[in-house]
Amino acid sequence: MMKRYTVPKGQHAGRPRIFNIHFQWNRRKIRRIEKHVLLPDAFRYDTGRADCQHDWNKLWGITFNPFKSNHNAVMLAGRWYNDRAEVTAYANRGGDNLHPPALDIPILSPGLNTWIDTAIEIDYRADLVQVEYGSHRHIFDVPTCRLTREINIWFGGNCTAPSDFSIYK
Repeated sequence: MMKRYTVPKGQHAGRPRIFNIHFQWNRRKIRRIEKHVLLPDAFRYDTGRADCQHDWNKLWGITFNPFKSNHNAVMLAGRWYNDRAEVTAYANRGGDNLHPPALDIPILSPGLNTWIDTAIEIDYRADLVQVEYGSHRHIFDVPTCRLTREINIWFGGNCTAPSDFSIYK
């Protein structure tokens, strides 16, 4: 059953909060996590500021630092930009952002109320993480460890959600 995750107006953090921890016993294996994501009408927003409208919002992801979501993490990101939904892969290595403008990562433009198949595949042997969204794939070189935590929906960087911002997964 799909669950609605919402960032309330004026907030950054999504609800309900999640704290899913995964431990990989065998570093020789590949772990794959799949989620089906729906961008409902509540994915459309207007911040009133060009710099904030351009920001990527976290939809979901995995961090290899259980205490910080922006250190050694990969995620799916989305935004409402130029009157359309955009979804892409996004990562942090250390505290550095690795995202579309710098890496030329493809951007998917699904319609609203469209389901997107997404997945994160972790190759512990090679410290590589593949992010899949729709027909796009991107591999990130991010240090992995056996302990991972799921990243919840998060709105923006500098601005808070101008209205309730939701996805289903």
